[in-house]
Amino acid sequence: MSDTMTADRELWRQYLALSQEMSKFLTKQNIEMFMELLGQREKLQPVIEKAVDSGFRGSPEGRQLFASIQQENRVINMILRRMANQLQQNHTLNQAYDVYSQNMVGQWMDKKS
Repeated sequence: MSDTMTADRELWRQYLALSQEMSKFLTKQNIEMFMELLGQREKLQPVIEKAVDSGFRGSPEGRQLFASIQQENRVINMILRRMANQLQQNHTLNQAYDVYSQNMVGQWMDKKS
């Protein structure tokens, strides 16, 4: 295996490892660490893009690694969607209670006067 193919493989393995860690910390709702790992992964992307394609991407190992990366990205997206839905539900619920409590205060004040 050539040196460029080995270097290419290591870059993609690092990318997968960062993605797996992102998923793990996102599951624990550790957003700060998730964002730190996301930043590291974003810094790795231009390095990968500049690397000469050594044929690793088309190799069986490369295709398997890419499938793992895609699966990890799907997991991350699923977790993010679930968190966004939960935040939206909480926001809607808070708005409902805010409207209810504001009306009750107004009614209470009307009864006093």
